Amino acid sequence: MSQTSKAQYLENCRRRYLSRNWQGKSAMIDEVSDTMGWERKHTIKVLNRKVSLGNRAKKRGAKPS
Repeated sequence: MSQTSKAQYLENCRRRYLSRNWQGKSAMIDEVSDTMGWERKHTIKVLNRKVSLGNRAKKRGAKPS
């Protein structure tokens, strides 16, 4: 699956995810986890936009002096 198609798939899933109840969300998490090969916890973070895809995270902590 290309990066573009992954982004489109996830955007579609995010829109559907927000409108579901907890049972529907659980089923969607299972679906996305199986499709993308991710753990449930990571899938939840991605669907809630807590994780950026493909971009490196900024380093945390104090900057070296």
